[in-house]
Amino acid sequence: MKRSMMTAFLCVCGFGLAGCQGDTMYVVHGGGNEEGGTNSPSGGDETGGDSGGDSGGDETGGDSGGDSGGDETGGDSGGDSGVDPGLDPSIPRDVVGGLASWLEKYSCVEGDSDCQENTYSQCKDYHYYISEFCSDESFCDEDLGCIECIPDWPFCKGNDVYQCSADGKSSTLVKSCELEPCLNGKCQVAECPADTQFIYLVDSSYNLLKFDPGASGGNYFEVLHRLSCGNTSSTPFSMAVDRDAKAWVLYQDSTLYKVDVKSGSCEKVTNFRTNGSGLSTFGMAFSLDTVGGETDSLYIGDTSTGGAFGHIDTETMAYTRLASFSSKYEQTPELTGTGLAKLYAFSPGQYNQYISEVDKATGNVVQEYTLPGTGGYISAWAFAHWGGYFFAFETYNGKNRVHRFNIENHSFEVFVDNSPYRIVGAGVSTCAPVVVN
Repeated sequence: MKRSMMTAFLCVCGFGLAGCQGDTMYVVHGGGNEEGGTNSPSGGDETGGDSGGDSGGDETGGDSGGDSGGDETGGDSGGDSGVDPGLDPSIPRDVVGGLASWLEKYSCVEGDSDCQENTYSQCKDYHYYISEFCSDESFCDEDLGCIECIPDWPFCKGNDVYQCSADGKSSTLVKSCELEPCLNGKCQVAECPADTQFIYLVDSSYNLLKFDPGASGGNYFEVLHRLSCGNTSSTPFSMAVDRDAKAWVLYQDSTLYKVDVKSGSCEKVTNFRTNGSGLSTFGMAFSLDTVGGETDSLYIGDTSTGGAFGHIDTETMAYTRLASFSSKYEQTPELTGTGLAKLYAFSPGQYNQYISEVDKATGNVVQEYTLPGTGGYISAWAFAHWGGYFFAFETYNGKNRVHRFNIENHSFEVFVDNSPYRIVGAGVSTCAPVVVN
C-alpha cells in the first residue's frame, strides 16, 4: 500500500525557495535572490544571482538556468532549487527543492536507486531525487521501490497464507489455516512433523547428523545415529529428505535406503545397478511440486553418466533423463529443493563455484550465481537450502568447511571453518523453513 502523493509542507518564508499564502507554500521554479531577482519568464539580475524566472541567466556567463536559474560563477544549471521536470510533479519533494537531501553531496549513475528508511530515491541528471515515500505497511526495496512483500514468496498475514506478486506490490490469499498455525508462509499441517525443520547430513564415517543453522552457541551439528545399512564395506554417497522426515541415503554400491531419522533403522528401496535404470551414483533432492501444495518429487544429478539431470518416480523407481549439466562445471552439481517449489544446483570448484536455479521441467538454468573457488582439490561436497540461505558442505585443503550463501545480497561466507565431519550427503525436507522471521 502506498502513501498518498499529496504532502503538506510547513510554510516558512524568507528562504528564497518558496512563496507563502496563508499556510500554503508555493515553489518558485528557479527562485530569485534579494538583490534583484525577477519573476519574468526570462529575467536575470545584475549581480548574477539565481534568476527568478523560468530560464534566467546572469551577466557573468552562467549556464542558462531553465527551471532552476543560473549562478554568478557560470556553474551548471539546476542546483538545488528547482523541481526536476522529468519526474511527476505530484510526487512529494524534499523541501530543499526536490533533491534527496541526505544524498546531495554524492553523484550517482543515471538509473540508480537508493533506499533510506522509508524513502525511495532515483538518480536523474546525476543527482538523487525523492521518488516515493513508503507507508508503514510497506518497505523500501532498492530495485522495486515501495513494496509490501518479498516478490513471489508466500507469507503469513494473521493465520492466512498469502502469495506475493512478482513485483512485490500486492498479494493474493492462497488459503486460511483453520486448524494449524500459519508459519513461514504455510500452514503447519500434520504432513510436516517437527523433525522436518532441520537439515540432515551423512558423513563418510556412517554418521547420520542433524544440522540446525539456527542453533544458539554455534552447536549446529548433532550426531543422531551410526548407520548400519546393508553392505558395511560400502560408504554413503548422497542423501535427500522427504516430507515424512525419512532420509533417502544412496551408498557407493548404488543401493538406496530409506532411513528413519528418529531410530536410524534402514529399509532397502532398490539397487540402481541391477534395476535396469542405468544409474549408478547421483546427487538428489526433493522439491515441492506446487507452491502451497503437499506433494514433492525427487530430482537427481547423475554422476555416473557424465552429469545428467532428471527425476525418479519414488513409487516405481523409474528414471527420466531431462538434460545434461554444463561442461564448464568442475564437479557434478549437488541439488536442493525448497518449499517454494524451486530446485537449485551447487557445483563446487577449485577456480569457480556455481549455484544455479534449475527449471525442473527442462533442466535449463534459470539464474546462476558465480562464487569464489576453493583454491584446492575438493574431495567431498553436499548442499542444502534452509531459511532463505544455501549451505555448502565441502572438504578441501585438509579441512571440512560449511559455507553460507545469501541469495538476497549474494554474500558467500564461511559458516563453520573446521568441523570434524566429512560430509558426503545433505538433505532437507520441503517442509523446512523457506525464510526465517
